[in-house]
Amino acid sequence: MRVLVALALCAVGVVPLATHGQFAARRGRPPVQGYVPDSITAVRIAEAVWIPIYGADEIRSERPFRATLKNNVWYVR
Repeated sequence: MRVLVALALCAVGVVPLATHGQFAARRGRPPVQGYVPDSITAVRIAEAVWIPIYGADEIRSERPFRATLKNNVWYVR
């Protein structure tokens, strides 16, 4: 019984937090930190796009990548 109560409390507390960003995006508002909040995320997105194009070995050989933000656009080199 204690486990069920704990799970119910977790679900009540976590689900609204986890879905808040999804609902905000659906209403046309971007996330508070933006869609790409930091350089680490920018590099991860770039690698995810580049790997199918250039291959994982080639991308690994080019590391480390560096991301810079200019005029609200991330540039990854």
